[in-house]
Amino acid sequence: MLTPEQVLARLRSTADLKERIDKQAAKVGTANVLGLENEQKAFLKLWYSKHKVGLKYIAICEEKRPLQQSRTDGHESNLGHKGKTNLLVALRKHVTQLKKVVETYQTRRAEYHAEYPHHQLPENIDYNDLIHIQADHPFWNNSLFTKLEAPWAVDPKTRHGMQQVAYADRATEELRRLGWEARRAMRWAITSHNQIWRTLLSLKSVPNSDPILATTLTSHPTLSCLPPLARQNAATVVINNRVVKMANLQLMWNEGLLEPSWR
Repeated sequence: MLTPEQVLARLRSTADLKERIDKQAAKVGTANVLGLENEQKAFLKLWYSKHKVGLKYIAICEEKRPLQQSRTDGHESNLGHKGKTNLLVALRKHVTQLKKVVETYQTRRAEYHAEYPHHQLPENIDYNDLIHIQADHPFWNNSLFTKLEAPWAVDPKTRHGMQQVAYADRATEELRRLGWEARRAMRWAITSHNQIWRTLLSLKSVPNSDPILATTLTSHPTLSCLPPLARQNAATVVINNRVVKMANLQLMWNEGLLEPSWR
């Protein structure tokens, strides 16, 4: 026999569950594709099987994160041998589960297509392809299940066009960032060239040059065993070679960096 408090708690739980079911049903919609009860069941089974694929895929990514961090250069691992062993065991378990849910998804998809061949289907995929796809892959698009009447969700040409627009926007952004890097590289080259050139003028005792630059170079321990004139000549040869290398680098960059630098 339930107490009044237990009855109220159960009523609240039932009302909450009904509200969640209504919200989920509102997402699915009532388009013609769900006109028949059997068809609706098949459609929801297909959706659920794909949802489970996503959950298992995320679980594997979460398990792999500590292992990936431990392999990063400069990152000190705190997993230890036992931790890595346990992690690999858990990964193998998740991989086995993922393979099963992918097979279930493929089966549900094939069954739905056999029963309703004229209806739009979500992307097909196998395990080997799944583990290599990126976050923007069409497989992860669930709009077919949640936006049944939107053309961008069910029309392949519209979806392909929107994807190409997104790729173009991303390419434009990458070119803009390359422009920033190009300008940064050009500033470095100009600053280095001017500094090396001033040092060369100082070594050749050109009027209005900074003598401190020459003194700093000729007093280097590597040249200390040479007479003063030989030290200056050796330093001049070294700096002259640096000037030539920097000039060649700037000439090589002259054409290649002009276009991205103005984006």
